[in-house]
Amino acid sequence: YFSAMDQYGWQGSTYEDGNVNQAGWTRGLGYCDAQCPTDIKFTQDAGWNAGELKSCCPEMDLLEANRLSAALTPHPCMNPEPFVCDSSAQ
Repeated sequence: YFSAMDQYGWQGSTYEDGNVNQAGWTRGLGYCDAQCPTDIKFTQDAGWNAGELKSCCPEMDLLEANRLSAALTPHPCMNPEPFVCDSSAQ
């Protein structure tokens, strides 16, 4: 699949608590997708996530398939760029 994640996993971004993301993409930080997961422990450039932040971005699934069928599926978002929203503020 393709998604609008930051190519470096937000490496070098400074969080609200003053810590700097030194790991970035090499440690899998900065993940997002159109289903807006809340179980991502380090959310884009917002830092540590205890489950209240959603990590959202548009994505394109290139191959969803089984033995009998295949699909190319876009998962758009209202915002074309990666974004974080607070799920506790609904």
